[in-house]
Amino acid sequence: MSILSLLLASAAFFLLGLATEAHHRRRFGACPQAARCKMLRTGGWLSLVVSVAPAVLARGWIFGPILWAGAIMAGAGIAFLALNFVPARAMRDPEIPSPSVSASSRLCNGLACRCGASI
Repeated sequence: MSILSLLLASAAFFLLGLATEAHHRRRFGACPQAARCKMLRTGGWLSLVVSVAPAVLARGWIFGPILWAGAIMAGAGIAFLALNFVPARAMRDPEIPSPSVSASSRLCNGLACRCGASI
């Protein structure tokens, strides 16, 4: 049960991380749309809330919340390391164009990529 809590917490932080434009663009090569951002955030928060139950079932109401706090800290660390240090898809897949674009185009794309903002 405690491993299930860790897996759910890790999944939650992966989803919350992918809801940010930087990680989403690095992994999928495009900015997330507003609906996708909302879906990723909702899934992340739901997964984080659901991860309480296996921890409490494994250790009871006394030590379950402590186990859950440890699981969410470890899940956040796992997601951070994976999102920042595992090579991005754009770097591994030769079919996706490389991110070598001019600075002005990066700036324009960054401004237009604010989870639902349109320019």
